[in-house]
Amino acid sequence: MEMQVGKMILNAIIYAILYIAIPLGILLGLDFYGIFTVNQSFITGIIVFGIVGVFLAVLKAAYPKESAKNRVIMFIITVFSGIYLFYIFGGFNPNKDLGNFSIATQQLSVSLGLQFIAWLLLLSAGVRSLQYLFEAFELRGVTKDSAEYKRRARPSLLFKVVGVILSLILVGWILSLIGSGVMIRPNLVSYDYDYDFSGTPLDYSDDELNFTLTYDLSNGGIYPLTNLNLKSEIWVISSDNGSALPPETKIGESAITQYASIGAFDGVFNQNLTAVMDTSYIDDLATTNANLSYNLIFDTDFGGISINVTLRIPIPWDSTAI
Repeated sequence: MEMQVGKMILNAIIYAILYIAIPLGILLGLDFYGIFTVNQSFITGIIVFGIVGVFLAVLKAAYPKESAKNRVIMFIITVFSGIYLFYIFGGFNPNKDLGNFSIATQQLSVSLGLQFIAWLLLLSAGVRSLQYLFEAFELRGVTKDSAEYKRRARPSLLFKVVGVILSLILVGWILSLIGSGVMIRPNLVSYDYDYDFSGTPLDYSDDELNFTLTYDLSNGGIYPLTNLNLKSEIWVISSDNGSALPPETKIGESAITQYASIGAFDGVFNQNLTAVMDTSYIDDLATTNANLSYNLIFDTDFGGISINVTLRIPIPWDSTAI
């Protein structure tokens, strides 16, 4: 059999673009613009998977398309593609609640747990791979235009149809998930603080300082928000006295507010979340100007994925406020 050198080279180029160039280009571009944070081990994994994928693609092109050997290699490639997507969507992180993807800006951090998508993609690849496995059996010892081939039962057609239907359902679900996800709208109505010197204006040890945020959270998507946990924290960003109020120090937090479910096209409105200041920092706040951050943190399950969000609200702090 003559080797199909031209097809082998073409396949190597196409699969190198699909497996390596496009994923790395997208992820590194998003990382460069500060949208996604991508770690080096994840990039290394994509390169390793990509090299294996290119090798399999070259091997596939060495055999005619309608041969049993080609179909066996297509079976291997389809399974490999499922494993590759399983890796990209964090399926190999069983002890990690959130997957490989996080969005980080100055005011917003979002981490996404996509393991459910990873398992569905792997399942879809498994079903589609069976089409090629059965085609390999059907083509064993015959050609596609032979009478023997036409007499054989062809279960590959069933798995081809099921694979296409499953893929279409999966794509539709992912698109609906994205469309619904952008319709989750946290709305910060107002925030304020209250200070109580407990009748001893010169003694800060028994004083209380609370920051209260009033918020709405609307879910305009078709999937409910379930197991929603909401809390707030107060952090020091910078201050006039780094010894008294060091940067990146948490100086207050709220209790966790829990919602079992916020249904589709529903929401909660005019809710309050109160962060209580650590009393050991109140005397420093009375003497030090600072830039604080009110961090609103929530995690939830949505349409089969997990979401963790931190929204940072800057608060310029004037020591004369207390």
